Amino acid sequence: MSVFEELNKLFQKTNDEIVKEKKKKMKMLPGWHGLDTPHAGSAGISESENMNELKDFYEKRTERHIGLVNKYSDLIKEKFNEFSNIEFDDHDASKYKEPEYTPYLHITWKYKCQNDGSPEYQPPEGMEDKMKNASNYHITHNRHHPEYWVDGDINNIEDPFDVTEMSNVAIAEMVADWCAMSEEIGKNTPREWADDNIGKKWKFDEIQKELIYKLINNIWDVKKEK
Repeated sequence: MSVFEELNKLFQKTNDEIVKEKKKKMKMLPGWHGLDTPHAGSAGISESENMNELKDFYEKRTERHIGLVNKYSDLIKEKFNEFSNIEFDDHDASKYKEPEYTPYLHITWKYKCQNDGSPEYQPPEGMEDKMKNASNYHITHNRHHPEYWVDGDINNIEDPFDVTEMSNVAIAEMVADWCAMSEEIGKNTPREWADDNIGKKWKFDEIQKELIYKLINNIWDVKKEK
């Protein structure tokens, strides 16, 4: 081994030890989630800076998602006379209020890391339970989610959930939401999502299933043509 290689090896060992010690110290700071987490920048980054990054991404992503849902809702109104004069709910407005807002900052960042191949995101201690509770709260308090229409506690009912009471307007917004998610993530189509979940996760009646696929077939194909 040359002198240069020996020096380089020594330097690398020393550098690794410095980084290891820095991580150890930084993990002791409140709100720090580790140097390896996607949103952590250089040593000395503050908790407020971390949260500002999560908030900025969350608000931009949520705004874009709502815009896509509105686009598909407008297509439904345009294509189907029975929905032409319908005023849909203010989509996902509850995500801007507690108990959803703070946990959804972390939920959204976690999915971002999964989708872009970043290291797994580790939420702050105690946040994972709040994330789960916020997700359950959201789907049981917004009519475009089938779980809103379940009679009873979804945590104590086995799949598939009976959602045959779901209204046509709620179904239309649900399909718009599926299409928005498919366009945003690009991993599956709303038709594939329906195939994977109807009858397995949610129990719809035949008339509801016919409406779901009719909506998808019209507005998703239109989206691809534009």
